[in-house]
Amino acid sequence: MMYQLMGVNGAFLTGDIFNLFVFFEVLLIASYALLIHGGGKQKTQANVHYIVLNLIGSAFFLFALGMLYGTLGTLNMAQMSTRIASLTPGASILAEAGALLLLVVFGLKAAMMPLHFWLPKAYASASAPVAAMFAIMTKVGIYSIFRVHTVVFGEQAGDLAFVAIPWIWPLALLTLAIGAVGVLAAPTLRTLVANLILISAGTLLIAVVLLNTQAVIGGLYYLVHTTLVTGALFLLADLIAQQRGQASDRFVVSRPMKQAPLLGLLFFIGAVTVAGLPPLSGFVGKALLLQAAETPAEMGWVWSTILLSSLAVIVALSRAGTNLFWHVSGTKTGTENAQPIQLIAIALLLLASPALVILGGPATEFAEAAALQMQQMYPAVQTLIAESQP
Repeated sequence: MMYQLMGVNGAFLTGDIFNLFVFFEVLLIASYALLIHGGGKQKTQANVHYIVLNLIGSAFFLFALGMLYGTLGTLNMAQMSTRIASLTPGASILAEAGALLLLVVFGLKAAMMPLHFWLPKAYASASAPVAAMFAIMTKVGIYSIFRVHTVVFGEQAGDLAFVAIPWIWPLALLTLAIGAVGVLAAPTLRTLVANLILISAGTLLIAVVLLNTQAVIGGLYYLVHTTLVTGALFLLADLIAQQRGQASDRFVVSRPMKQAPLLGLLFFIGAVTVAGLPPLSGFVGKALLLQAAETPAEMGWVWSTILLSSLAVIVALSRAGTNLFWHVSGTKTGTENAQPIQLIAIALLLLASPALVILGGPATEFAEAAALQMQQMYPAVQTLIAESQP
């Protein structure tokens, strides 16, 4: 757990792409152990699939780093952003290949279409605390795409400016579409929540490609919201599975749950939050992203895709709640009771949603400061270089 946290924090904090690779490996190695913890055929199968794909991704990461270091002479993101526009045509082609390879690597981590197929099985197979922690891992991939492809390959990059954006646009929309189909087709609550991660990844990728400050603010706000609420839903799915006996979290008729009213209330709050209904944080995050679409073309794609995916989530969660809490057989309940610490953990994660609404002003101001800092990184580096000259 501690190595996982170290890898996640290091990936968010580093300003060097090679260090980013190192921290990716730290969090991945920890995640391999966490995913298989508890054993069993299903976990082993998912873990082997997960490891093989990430080892391939790590190899591509090294290839991309070699290309970029060979052409730019550095892997420090700030320094790379000052050198990228002065490349020769031959070196520019090699740097473009490295940039697109990084998009493949980060897209795999972020579960971007068509590199998403590992996520539902891996997350649904993991134990509840591990799945809840894994909710942040796709966000590391999204953040890496944003950091590299707007700072290094941003507007100052000359011919390579925003080189990956034409690829990310359709993939973001397809990721949202696949996630929406996944939640509607999910046979279990864990699989449904795993597909909600795909929808959040597609939504955050839209924030990347809109290329304005408002989109970044909405994306950062939505990132915090979706990480916390999906973590809570993974923990809640585990409690529901325990109290339903052999039916587990499958959408089939089962015995009544002993704590059905309490778990049902928690499920309802989580469903309203993750679907983006007012007045909770999901609504605020999606509203910020919808406002970031400025041109008629952007509004057409962004509004329709986000709103239709939200409708799919509402339908899927309504079906899930009906099957889990109303389709019961008999009156005899199980003997399992959720531990107070388990309920407190879920409640705290869900309470973050109204807290993000109540503290919406400070939260969006903080997100705005982060967005402006990233967008102003290139001018700041240029100023530092000028001041360092004799």
